[in-house]
Order: sequence, then C-alpha cells, then structure tokens
Amino acid sequence: MAVRATNDVIWDWNLGTDEIWWNENFSKVFGHPREAGDRTVKSWYEGIHPDDQGRVIAGVHRVIGAGGQSWSDEYRFRRHDGSFAHVLDRGQVILDGEGRAVRMIGAMADISSRKEAEERIHNQALRQRLIAEFGQQAFASSDVEDVLSRAVELVTVALAADYCNVLELDASAKQLLIKAASGWPSEMMARRTVPIRPGGRLEFVLSRREPLIIDDLAKDGRFSDSPLVRLGVRSGIQVPIFGTAGTFGILSAHTRTERHFGQDEASFLQSVANILAVAIERRSAEERLERLAQFDSLTGLPNRHLFHDRLLKTVAHARRSGEPMAVLFIDLDRFKLVNDTQGHSAGDKLLKQAATRLSQCVRSGDTVGRFGGDEFGAIVSELSKPGDAGVVAQKILDALALPFKLDAHDTYVSASIGITLFPADGDNPEALVMNADTAMYRAKEQGRNTYQYFTREMNERALARVQMDAALRRAIDNKEFLLHYQPKVELKSRLICGFEALLRWQHPERGLVLPGEFVSVLEDTGLIVPVGERVLREVCEQIQAWRRDGLAVKPVTVNLSARQFQQKDFESIVRHILREAGIDPSLVQFELTESLLMSDPEGAARTLRGLKDSGVKISVDDFGTGYSSLAYLKRFPIDALKIDHSFIRDITTDPEDAMITLAIIGLAHSLKLKVVAEGVETQEQLELLAANGCDEIQGYYFSVPTTAEECAKMLRENRSLA
Repeated sequence: MAVRATNDVIWDWNLGTDEIWWNENFSKVFGHPREAGDRTVKSWYEGIHPDDQGRVIAGVHRVIGAGGQSWSDEYRFRRHDGSFAHVLDRGQVILDGEGRAVRMIGAMADISSRKEAEERIHNQALRQRLIAEFGQQAFASSDVEDVLSRAVELVTVALAADYCNVLELDASAKQLLIKAASGWPSEMMARRTVPIRPGGRLEFVLSRREPLIIDDLAKDGRFSDSPLVRLGVRSGIQVPIFGTAGTFGILSAHTRTERHFGQDEASFLQSVANILAVAIERRSAEERLERLAQFDSLTGLPNRHLFHDRLLKTVAHARRSGEPMAVLFIDLDRFKLVNDTQGHSAGDKLLKQAATRLSQCVRSGDTVGRFGGDEFGAIVSELSKPGDAGVVAQKILDALALPFKLDAHDTYVSASIGITLFPADGDNPEALVMNADTAMYRAKEQGRNTYQYFTREMNERALARVQMDAALRRAIDNKEFLLHYQPKVELKSRLICGFEALLRWQHPERGLVLPGEFVSVLEDTGLIVPVGERVLREVCEQIQAWRRDGLAVKPVTVNLSARQFQQKDFESIVRHILREAGIDPSLVQFELTESLLMSDPEGAARTLRGLKDSGVKISVDDFGTGYSSLAYLKRFPIDALKIDHSFIRDITTDPEDAMITLAIIGLAHSLKLKVVAEGVETQEQLELLAANGCDEIQGYYFSVPTTAEECAKMLRENRSLA
C-alpha cells in the first residue's frame, strides 16, 4: 500500500543478479512502457546523463563496498522522449546474515520543477552578478579614459538586458560623459536614495556648465527633483541621475530619448544606478587601500613593498647608465628605550620626526622608506663616486643627533647605518638590502652612531652568525649548555664566600666553548631569555643539591643580560622560580653591568627595587668602565660593586689603575656597599687589594671556573687562601 501511495519511483536492486525492479511510477515519471520496468543495472547506468554517470556510479559502488551504508545523490535521468529529468535518488544497502551486501533498495523523486525554479532564480541572480562584476571591472582600471569608456558601456549594456531595449548615446553625449567622470576616481560621492516607481521616469542628465544648457534645464520643471546620485567632479561638470514621475530617458546636449518602463524595469534601473554609485565609491576606496598597501601609515614614507619596487627601477636605471648607486639601511639606536620609558605615543612622534629629517637628507629623486619598527632605508642614485654615499650617511647621523621634541621633553637618539653599493656589492635588490642590513649590524658592533660600508668579510661574518644561531637553537634542544662555578673569597676570613655561575657550551664537535663566542648571538636573537631562565633554575637546583649534601651553601651569582632585565614580567618570573625551588632568596645574587643600568636609570631603579623585594642580592659588574651618575648609583638598591678586571690587571704597575681601584673601594664603602675585585691572578694584586680594604676577590689566583662537584669538594675541605 505504501509503495502505491507514494509518487516516488521505488526500486529494488538484486546485487547478485544485477536486476532492478521498479514500481509503476517508473512509467509515470519517465514515460517508459511498463514492460521496460524490469531492467538491468547496465540499462539504469545508461539512463544517467553522461556528465553525471561517473560521479553517480562511483558513489553507489563506494557504499556497496563499505556495506550497510545509505546513499543519496542528485542527477539527471533520461525520459522516454530523450529529455532528462532531475531526480533525487536515495538507497540503502541490505546485508545477509554473514554481513555481505546482497540487495539495495531505494526511492527516486522527480525534482525537475524545483530545479527549474532554482535555475530561474539562479539565472536572475547571475544576470545581476554579471552586471555587478562588470561595474567592478569598469572602475578597477587605473586608466581614467578606460574607466570612463567602461562606465558608458556599463550603462548601455545594462539597459540592453531583457527588461528594455538598447538605448544608444550619441557621440557628443558619450564624450560629455567621459569628460564629466574625469574626477570620479578621486572624489567622494554623496548617495541619496530616490525611489524609481513603475510608470516613472529615470533621466541621466549630462550637462556642462554653459548658459544655454543651464537655461534649458531651468525652464524644464521636471528636473527639479533631488538626484538619485550626484557626482561633483574636478572638471566642474555635473552628472546627476534623477528619478521623477514621468518617462525614462537620457538627455544629452543634443539628444533626448524617452521610454516607459514597468515594475521589473524600475527595479532593474534602480539596481543599475546603485551599481554605478557603488562602483565609483569602490574606486575611491581602492585608491585609499592602494596607498595603504604602498605607504607606511604612520610616517607616510614608502613601505617595504614600494621601496623594493623603486629599488628595482633604480637598479635597472643604474645598470643602463653605468652610474653607481647605494642602498642605506638605517636603524635608530635604543629606540625601544623611548617606547618603554615615554610610551608608544612618544615613540610614534619620534618616528614621524625622524622620517621628516631623513627625507630632507636626500635629493628629490632618491627614496627614503620605512621597513617597520625603527628600521628605515634609503636609495641614493647617480653617485659621482662611492664615497658620496658616506656623505649622505653622515648627513643623516648629524640630522638625527639633534634633539627630538616629544611632549615638551628633549629626547636624543642616534643611528647605525649600513651602506652597500651597486654594482660592486650586488646586482639585485634583495642582495643589496641584505648587505646593507649586514653592514648596519657591523656599525652597531662598532659602538653605534656611525656608518659602515659593506665588505665581503661582513658577508662571511653574517653567514657564520646565521650558522651559530642555528647551532645554538640545536644546543638548547639538545641540552648542551652547562654551568661552571668560580669561587669568590672573603679577604678577612680568606674563606670561600660565594660562587659565580658561568655559562659554558659543550659542543658535540668543538668541545667546551666559552661564552665570549656565543653569548652575543644569544643576546641578539633573544635566545638569551630562555637560556637565562634555565640558568637560574639550574643554579637553584644546585643550591638545593649542596644543601642536601650537608654543605654550608654560599650565595651564587647569576649574570643578567639586557634582554632578560628588560622583560616586563621579569620580576614575577624570578619570584616564581625561587618559590618553585624552595630556597632562601638571599642565596641568589644577580649581577648586572654598569652600562645596562645607565641605559635607562629610572626603569632600572624600578626593576631593581622589585628584585630586592623578592629577597635576592644585587651587584654591579664591570664598574668603572661606564659612565655612572653618582646620583643614580645612590638610588639603586644594590649590595656590591665589582671592579672590572681591566683595572686589576695592571694595578701593581699602572698608578692610574691603582688610583681608580682605590677610588672605587672608597666610593663603595661610603655607600655601604661591598667591593669585589675580579681577575685577581697574582700575590701582589691580592696584597694591594687586601691592604686597601677590598672585601672579596675572584680570579685564577684562587681558582679557575670549575664544575659543581669540584666546588662541593672545596666547601667540604674548607679551602682558603694560602
């Protein structure tokens, strides 16, 4: 009964014999004679539209092979008269007791009516989409004449659609529209919606501001309604589109054509007008986006992409002319300090002022661009001699050395500049920028506020640095870093009073590598941050290990890098590690260089106070090599000063070094700070320091840096100075 009640074509496929049974609806739906109802699979396959056969057959066999699955698909099936019906076919695989597929039953529904409705909707949408795409195409060209011609074509073609006949513009009207729209790409357009009603009139009014035409329009009251779209253009010509209650027409200087329209035409014409409006707005937006894509939004300078394009052209010109050219890579020194201390708003102001000064240092035909952050580039063409690039670089250094006014504060920055030459150093833009970047890093290594020309040796150095970077990343993954410890001795008791943890790299091929070869690369790449955290954790673990062995543990000093110290959450990281390790914070002492502290004294003082609050001790390393302000030194919450080994080395032979050392000892004691002398290697150095009140010494005279096991042995033996 259910089979008879349905309008679907029911089928039953015997997978063993490949025969299919159809119900009587097969004849009703497809017009085939009833005797054709018993059909083979081959016959069913042949009835499927050739374009659908492959997909349908593959889908059916896939579910049969999987066993026990349902199948569904939409495809076209041949009627008796040769036409095709759209069908929705569904089936279910039937298994026998052993799980083998033996039958497949299903139902096929004729969905041709639904498909035809969908097709009509699709075609209507397709026409609208094609018109919209054509509108986009018309306003995508950067050639004004092409844009205007396409605008005329869009109106003509759109009006030639199914809804109305072709409306031709005469030659004068087309020319007028082309002239009138000459300002479209650069002008913002005011849009106002004016309904276009069936039986109404749409007028495209094209007029030049000439007395005769203005008079004609003024006499015709029908043009008094507000425009649907009014385009104000630089040429002084107006192109308003009006919607009024009358007939449809296009009015030019010489021709008027009118035509009545109905509901569909009104809707279509409204869409055409909207498309035109949107196309013009899109063109204006594209111009803004194009500028954003090529120019830095903050400084207005060419960005990296446009800089590269101009460099391509400059290189091509230099190749033809034979005149040398240069690329300068400019990096502002310590710009991060301005951002961190004065805020990003001040940093942005500095970048904008710097961009202005850089642009004033080159000729109008040269290019200055911003790569991002505090990195800039300059293309200097048609050099008389290679040395002229250095003249430009020095001009830039002098310009940037002047104070920057940031929120009523005078701020000073410098720059490091790398210079590379074409054709001497490279023959393509990528190589030139890379070489200039390499030379800039060399300028930073030379002390900043200078410029360096690229050399082949720098390239080798840069390659070695890249290789070192990769090797260090592997070293972190493979846990190749280890710590050695150098004892410190108190001169009064002559006993060990602490240790300094020193990083070593156990290279799988080179053996033990000292920090002078790799720490600077860790610092530059930022790898020093995870390595530094690992060092602090390992020091805490070692202190715990010595305590478990029953040793009288002494404080251990850990060196801090600038990258670590400048982390915004550094204090919380330290507190977390100390809490996790469960050790007395006073057994950890952080050591910072004098130059690190003085690069940002205010910020350093805040961070130091936070560290002191956690219970650790703090000392200043390399004291005497920088430019400390005594006012700041007094404000830093530090426990000790360490005299740099460069003074200790010649303390017994150079009176100046001896005087500086004694002055540091006196200064430290007046500030109630301990004094540690590093690099003590002789009995004479030791005796002079002891006689003048130095508190602690560290150096090869007592012990070289050694393993934690050897340090434990020293503590057990209570080893002391002879």
